[in-house]
Amino acid sequence: MDALTLVDTPFDRGKPNPAAVRVSPRSAFAAEFRSHALLDRGANGCLLNPKDFGPFSPTGRSVDCTGMDNHEVPDLPIGSAPTVAVSQNGPLVLHVHEGALVYNGQTIFSCIQLEAAGCVIYDKAPAFDTEVGFPHISVQGYILPLQVRNGLLYLPIRPPTAAELETLPCIHITLQDIWNPSSYDFMLPPTWYTQDTHALSLLHCLPTGHDTSIDQQGIHNYVEEGRRRQVCQSAWR
Repeated sequence: MDALTLVDTPFDRGKPNPAAVRVSPRSAFAAEFRSHALLDRGANGCLLNPKDFGPFSPTGRSVDCTGMDNHEVPDLPIGSAPTVAVSQNGPLVLHVHEGALVYNGQTIFSCIQLEAAGCVIYDKAPAFDTEVGFPHISVQGYILPLQVRNGLLYLPIRPPTAAELETLPCIHITLQDIWNPSSYDFMLPPTWYTQDTHALSLLHCLPTGHDTSIDQQGIHNYVEEGRRRQVCQSAWR
């Protein structure tokens, strides 16, 4: 079986963390999806296989990558590369920055790294989603449909031609700044677990600068079994 890797935190040389891996069987469909990017919430950085991308521009920095049984692939170059995906308006070039170059293995798009650049990822399978309808990435007005196979999400991609790099619309789906996933670390304070109004206390844990006015409107008081509770409907949307 194939094992896909997880990138270290922070996204630079350092002590590796225990890895979470995704395993999929070797099969005809697994081979088919070697030209697709895996959308992975268990990866904290993007992995770029050059077969899926145009010219790779290295930053001069590198990262160690860990996987199953803490197997480590050291010194993967970090850089940027373009790829092509298809949106509701046709093909477009996606520029992926701060990704690690891997010659063997699946291209992986880290959900948190894409979200840090403004991508909104709807990652529910249609069987469990009655609102959006199908999984996709929404970015800068473009909709990039995702495919679900064997419980995993994939974005179809391919290398761009020289002409496409000059003529197709281009968007950046990751930031060009040095990627450090630990910037988004979060833990609820221990006191939250002892409070009765759990949902309300979430508001005090939101990131600095978060607009809580919308969250406040989502809080409703109601009586259930003679006990007053607070429910937050929109704090994490």
